[in-house]
Amino acid sequence: ASLQRSKPRVRALRTSYARTVMHRRVTAEALTRCARASSLRAPLRIMSLLPSATEIVGGLGLEQSLVGVSHECDLAPTAERLDALLEGGLERVTTSDIDPHATPQGEIDRLVKAALKEGGPGALYGVDGAAVARAAPTVLLTQTLCGVCAPSTDAVAAVCAASELEPTVVNLEPNDLAD
Repeated sequence: ASLQRSKPRVRALRTSYARTVMHRRVTAEALTRCARASSLRAPLRIMSLLPSATEIVGGLGLEQSLVGVSHECDLAPTAERLDALLEGGLERVTTSDIDPHATPQGEIDRLVKAALKEGGPGALYGVDGAAVARAAPTVLLTQTLCGVCAPSTDAVAAVCAASELEPTVVNLEPNDLAD
């Protein structure tokens, strides 16, 4: 009976792994296209506003191309490697008033709901325009699916416009349930 109950879990884990692999393949393909286009004009300079995207960049061996990450990114592909990159000038380009490591879950939920109610989807994260300008990304990895998961698209676009930057924006998000 225990074996029968574990089969759906194994199937779910395999499906989850397959989606992760697919997500990485799509990201790798997008980054490869950007690298080819970038090689014609300037070196590849990647800014990641998502921890998962930063891990994918590191997993692809492109961590040397990282010029900016979010305040939540903690691996690229390891914590030690990210620390070395930060010491070498990698920019932290986002901020948040909510510290998920020091705030209880119930309080986080209350703070997120209040921020969204008061200021909309862009209220949870700040984007450091000076750090983005210093980083001068040619590729920006983000998502537009969830206003709680990353800075709003409008905030990122405004910072890029103010800095006169025109990076290739790669939105990592599913298009359907299979993704």
